[in-house]
Amino acid sequence: MKIKLMLCFSVLFTNFLMAQQQSVTISGPTSVEVGVPYNYTFEFKPVMPWLNGVQADGYIITNWIVSTGTNGSSGSISGYIGNPSNQSSYLNDATFNNSNPKTIPIQWGNGTYLSSDKITVKLSGIYIKKSTGQHIGYFNFQPQAEQSVTVERIVNPAIGGSTSVLNCDQTSSTYFISNATNANNFQWEVTNGAQILGSNTGTAVIVVPPSTGDFYVSCTAKRAGGNPNYYVGSDKKITRTSRSVVSSTSPANQGFLCKGSGLIFQIDNQSDIVNAIWNAPNCTVSAETIVNGKRQVIISPNNSASTGSTISVNAIVNFVGGCSATTSVKGYAVFDGSAPPIPNGYIKVGDWECYQDSPIKLSFVPYNPFTNGSINIYPSVMSHPSVSRLVKVTVTYTNFCTGAKASEIYTIHTPTPCPEARLASKSEATRVTIFPNPTNGSVKVKLP
Repeated sequence: MKIKLMLCFSVLFTNFLMAQQQSVTISGPTSVEVGVPYNYTFEFKPVMPWLNGVQADGYIITNWIVSTGTNGSSGSISGYIGNPSNQSSYLNDATFNNSNPKTIPIQWGNGTYLSSDKITVKLSGIYIKKSTGQHIGYFNFQPQAEQSVTVERIVNPAIGGSTSVLNCDQTSSTYFISNATNANNFQWEVTNGAQILGSNTGTAVIVVPPSTGDFYVSCTAKRAGGNPNYYVGSDKKITRTSRSVVSSTSPANQGFLCKGSGLIFQIDNQSDIVNAIWNAPNCTVSAETIVNGKRQVIISPNNSASTGSTISVNAIVNFVGGCSATTSVKGYAVFDGSAPPIPNGYIKVGDWECYQDSPIKLSFVPYNPFTNGSINIYPSVMSHPSVSRLVKVTVTYTNFCTGAKASEIYTIHTPTPCPEARLASKSEATRVTIFPNPTNGSVKVKLP
């Protein structure tokens, strides 16, 4: 029994020493490309154990186990360990009396975007006495070693730059990679007649749009020196937007045209405008000038245009490439410089409710219409009448072209107040005295 206990202790102690001293090493690159095989060499460094006074002088490796974290066949480029048919992240080479050192190829696939990985290797086998074949000890998946590996994976490029272009605009624009892709080789392409100016292999590209239609800008990202089949790509749709032009006047918001002087009409100047054609019937349109970034013309009504009539004005703007835009149509009253006549007509009192305390609207009705400016009434409303009274109303004709004015004062009677409004107030009624009370057949009334 004592001999058996000593034997067990000896084996355990020997295995403990081996676990503490034997080792395995990994030799190979710490940075790898996807889809490119790399050779890794694993070397077992044994420590020969003793058993009952007999020391091992050899060993037999029965298993090499190699694994990685992110490999396999889930992507378009498969990863493998050992040989291309083992599209896995695990290899168990159970060849009896395996080689040491052992070199195997490892390839990483594109089934994930994770860039951090590690190789783990462990082995098992038997320590022997060569001359007798005696088993002296065992190493069961000990020792093991790990090595961190950076997998140079790439991510889809995000394309920055404008997403819309005006119709017929062929101004060049820059498109660029706006994220970190880990790629170092780029290939740009465009569609529908767009053109790339200069190089199409950098992180940015200059694109000239086609004259019409939507188009795409696309970029394919790769790793130089990597597997040529390992790439990712993105595209960006560039849409056309309709041209729009807004016209204005100077002075701003003037709603009339004066014979003999006219009015300045203008649009913003754009470099690709071919011309602007102004539509203004029975008017004279001056030659165009550019002032402070505005394309300006002066539009003047012809003498044959009727004073007080309305002329509709708009512009059709043509651009390089054949596109056009039309401004909105606006109506303008036609005036001349003649002096306004003295207003001749009457004041019309608007509808009113006797028992509603609301203002009463006043308006002027001319015997001969005034069409060469504005008509102003002051006051334009009067307060609700409580007693009859006279109200003076001033009517003024103003010529917008010259500023000349002509006025007339009208006197009107307010509407008849409600009956209750003509009775004495409550405070006055309380001062009326009737006596005697009770009466003796006759009464007397005392007024305030």
